[in-house]
Amino acid sequence: MQNWVSRAGKAEVTYDNGCTYKGDFNSEKQKHGSGVYTWMVADEESGEMKTVATYDGAYADGKKNG
Repeated sequence: MQNWVSRAGKAEVTYDNGCTYKGDFNSEKQKHGSGVYTWMVADEESGEMKTVATYDGAYADGKKNG
């Protein structure tokens, strides 16, 4: 995974696998605070990305916390 966040604060990140995270990051560039992580996969027929799950909640030091 590439380092997508340049500093602490709010950001929106799309990872190489198509998943996204919108929320807070700490000074260690980890998910920390409130955020929404969305798991995406490519549809087998169309190849378009589709949502398979979403976590909307708290994070602490890069991990779900709640």
